[in-house]
Amino acid sequence: MDYAQVWERILSFKKIVIITHQKPDGDAIGSALAMHHRLTRLGKKSYLFNLDASRIPLELRFLRESQNFSDKVPANADAWIFLDCANPARTGAPWEEERPWVLNIDHHESNSRFGDVNIVDSSKVATGVVLASFLKAQDRLNKPESEAIYAAILTDSNFFKNDRIDAELFRLCGDLMESGVEPAKINDSLTRSEPLAKIRLLERILSRLALHHDATLASSYLLEEDFQSLGGGVHMLEGMADYPLSLSTVRMGIFAYEIAPKRFKVSLRSQAPHPCNDIAAKLGGGGHPYAAGYISSHSTLEKTLQEALDLCKERLS
Repeated sequence: MDYAQVWERILSFKKIVIITHQKPDGDAIGSALAMHHRLTRLGKKSYLFNLDASRIPLELRFLRESQNFSDKVPANADAWIFLDCANPARTGAPWEEERPWVLNIDHHESNSRFGDVNIVDSSKVATGVVLASFLKAQDRLNKPESEAIYAAILTDSNFFKNDRIDAELFRLCGDLMESGVEPAKINDSLTRSEPLAKIRLLERILSRLALHHDATLASSYLLEEDFQSLGGGVHMLEGMADYPLSLSTVRMGIFAYEIAPKRFKVSLRSQAPHPCNDIAAKLGGGGHPYAAGYISSHSTLEKTLQEALDLCKERLS
């Protein structure tokens, strides 16, 4: 793809909205901010939209301008830039009513290529990596852009523990350091700013951990009453689905949590050679080969967990 032509088109616009998915993680927030910083540097007016703007995870608020997300999409935009979104329906943006020109930058295998221009590479560990190549094609990265991209990489790679880590990624990280990134400082910001409520939620999740299928499968859950009693929210759950895989015998993990009365989301995690994204897709969701999720069609925790357990046991058999 000729990135120069894409940049020429972007620079012709006056009003640009940057959009990413609900319940944003580090890759979503970092990528959105990096693009915002670049557009600002180029003298363009850009707006940051996220439906959960009031619930940006605490550990990501150290990133410059993270407080500038809004849960309202400005009207009459010339362009929407989607980052880390496999499907625009996951954003809450008024897709059917107002759709302008769309640039779609992502790394999800399940991306539906919904943009007028699609820059999607599922071999990359984070959308931040895909975006970095696009930004570097226009100009070198500055410090704010680099910090945002490094946070995106660090979080979506699970702190470099993902199976898509390669030499190219570390070369990029070297470039980010040369642009001013301080890895230890960002690592501390991401891991040492947890509210007590989040630790209490993790305690509850671990207390309910159950092993199945000769201890190769683990499950846990949270109910709406847990959030109410512990003072936390679903925006605090980033990374918690990964904990069961730290057990030496576990190859697949299921984490179900109530997002509304009698409505459950399920996060699946797995290790090679047991992908879980096709299981999520079968149930209406999607994701990466070893990290995926979906909204359950069942209204009870018991049926939600049993369905996931049956499919995961079948995969492990």
